[in-house]
Formats: sequence, C-alpha cells, structure tokens
Amino acid sequence: MKIQEHIAKISWTAGSKVLIVLYGFIQILQIRSLPVYEYGLYSLLISIQTWVFIISDSSALLSIIQFGSEEKNRPKVNLIVLLLHIAISLGIPTVFFLMKGMLVSVFKEPGIEQVATLLIPFTILFIPRTYCYRVLVRDMNMKGVFWVDFAWLGSMTIVTVYLLMNDMLHTLNDMVIINYSGAAMSSLIAILISWKQLNFSWNGSISSKTIIRFSLSQALASGLGNVIRQLDVFIVQFYFSSVIVGIYNAAKTLYRTYETGYDAALILLYPSSVRLIAEERLTDLKILFTKAIALSFFPIALVVIAVSTGFFDIVIRYLFKGEEYVQAIPYFNILSLAVVAMPMAFFSVVIVALRDIKTQLTAIIVSTLLSTATLVLVGKLRLPELIPLGTIFYFLIFGVFSYWYFRKKFHLTITEIIKEIPDLANRVLTKLFVRTSK
Repeated sequence: MKIQEHIAKISWTAGSKVLIVLYGFIQILQIRSLPVYEYGLYSLLISIQTWVFIISDSSALLSIIQFGSEEKNRPKVNLIVLLLHIAISLGIPTVFFLMKGMLVSVFKEPGIEQVATLLIPFTILFIPRTYCYRVLVRDMNMKGVFWVDFAWLGSMTIVTVYLLMNDMLHTLNDMVIINYSGAAMSSLIAILISWKQLNFSWNGSISSKTIIRFSLSQALASGLGNVIRQLDVFIVQFYFSSVIVGIYNAAKTLYRTYETGYDAALILLYPSSVRLIAEERLTDLKILFTKAIALSFFPIALVVIAVSTGFFDIVIRYLFKGEEYVQAIPYFNILSLAVVAMPMAFFSVVIVALRDIKTQLTAIIVSTLLSTATLVLVGKLRLPELIPLGTIFYFLIFGVFSYWYFRKKFHLTITEIIKEIPDLANRVLTKLFVRTSK
C-alpha cells in the first residue's frame, strides 16, 4: 500500500480540512461578537444538529460505501439510503420539537424552545448536502468533496463578514441566518457535482433488509458513540448554565481542529479498509494502519509542547479578548490531552468494515457509559473546569478497545508502530532536504 498512489486524494481531503480550520478563525469572530448566553444557546442548537447528522452519516449514509461497491446495486442502495437518511434526519428533530416543553422544564432554560423550533428547517436544508457528500466519498471524488465544503464554509464566511461589517451579529437568530445560508448553498453545489451519480431504482440483488439492519445497528452505535462528543453540552446545561455552555463550547471550537484531523483520517481509512478487506489484502491493511498511527505522532508532539509551554494560553487570550471567554483556557488545555488517545480510535473503522456489530456496540456502550458517568460526577461536584474529562475518557477507553481488537486480528504491536516513527521522519526530512538542495 503506497501512500504515493493516493497523494491527489489526500491533498484534496487535506484541503477540505484546511478550509474547516480556516473557518475556525471566522468562528472566533462570531464568538467575540456574541454575548456568552446567546452563544450558549447556539451551542445547544449546533450540537443537537451535528449529533443528528452524525447518526445518519454513520448509519444510513455509511451504507452507500458499505454496499455501493457493486455498480448493479448502486441505484437500489442509493434509494434505500436516501429514504433512511430523510427518516433519521427529520425524525429526531421532530421528536425534539414535540418534547420542547418538557426539555425547557428539565434544563431550566426557556431558550431551548427556540432551539427546537429552529432545528427542523436547519436539518431540511442540510439533508441534500450530507447525502451527496457520501456519494462523492464512496467514489473517492475528494475534489468534489472539497468544493462542497468550499461552498458551505465560503458562503457562511461571506454572510458572517456582511453581518459583522453592519454590526448585525448579536443573537442566536443571526447565527442561524449564517448556518442556513451555508447549508442551502452547499446542498445546491453538492447536488450539481454528484448529479450523474444520483440514480435510483428498486432493482438490485442486494436485500433491503441487509441495508436497513446494518443502518439501524450503526445508528444505535453512532448515537451512543457521539453522546460525549456532541451532547455533552446538554449535560453541562443541566448541571451548570447556558453561560458555562458558551464558555466550554468556545474551548470546543478550538478543540475541533483536532477532531477535524481525526475525522479526515477516518474518511480516508474507512473506504480503504473496506476495499482491502474485500480483496483480502490484510498485510496491506496492517501496513496502512501502522503508517497512519506512526504519522499521528508528529502533530501529537506539537500539541503536547504547546500545552506544556503555555503557548495556547497566550493564543486564546489574544483570539477571544474578553474576561468571559478567556475562562475557556483551562477547558481547552485539558481537552487538548484527548489528542494522545485519538489515533488509537482509528482502528475502529476496521471493526465497522468487518461488520462486527457486537464488538462495535460493546466498545461504544462501555466508553459512553464510563465517560458520561465521569461528566455527571464532575457536574455533581460542581467542578466546571474538569468537564473535558468526559471527552478524554471516551477517546481513551474507545481507543484502547479498538486497538486490542485490531491487534488480536492482525497482530500489530505498539513496538512496530514506534519503529515506524523514525523511518517516517527520515523519509520526510530526506525529501525536504532534496527539494531544498534543488
């Protein structure tokens, strides 16, 4: 498995993630313009919306890749997946809307009623984007993926700049205008780019039950697996307040730079794992993951150095400017420690590719229960600065579980990974030296 063969795809994928990182600076401008309370409400909205689409993306939409390798079955897979995607993406927000009165009472936050009302149109605008996005990933059209992301983040940047220049960015509703614009524009571009691949039919040899069974099991796994990554703000809301939610989510906005890198790795590793397993190229699969984990050592080292030297403290004080948001510093420093465990979770894509649902659910349930219990304990002890421990424990437990599974199947040891690190460093430095000398 030669990385050189995938340079173009990796470059376009990296480009998409660079866009997300760059948009992070726009998000900082948004945060600085919003009162902490308003940003807290926006955090609740974006968290539940993201959770909904992660569930659908990791279940229904994942079936596009899992079962779409055979051309003759693609129209049927496309149709069934589209129906499941719509059902999941609209079903959860509808339940949330119907329960809004009870949720306001439980969380003691009247703003949740507004959040529930805004959620449904948000999901409707986002459905075409997310569906077409997976079609492009299935076909490894990473250039198309880049332009869909460019339309999404670019349009939100333009609207943000317009609102800021006219002093019109102060409330949750202003942030909704930005997000609705991005969802609509990226959905339109996604449809145009993937139009030729959007063929639908009930004809095909694959069983509908097979797709539905896989999708529903993945929906359960994804829903549980992202409780801590996305819905932790609701636990924070329950034990603390919308103001603490706003401060914590400001730290998470910066922390998502790490998750962007993590998600980019999964996007590349999952289709490759499915293909290598189907072709029984298990040695290549082991080599792929050895290199991927070894490569992750370098950004991890930079993060650890930045935290230990206080570099991030200086950066956050400069970026946020304001006593309320500067309180996000300890949250972010602790959150940063999660990057040490993230690479171990890469191995989870092999569990999915092998369709070992029992193992996947066991890992997710154990990780979610223990990390949620940690977050609840932090809430009961009234220690808001330790809220990030929930995220750290989730990645640590899930990562160790995933590595043990891969090691048992393919006999990959930590020693083999460590040995790969200096080799990778050597190759990179050699190439840089050669280019510089030329």
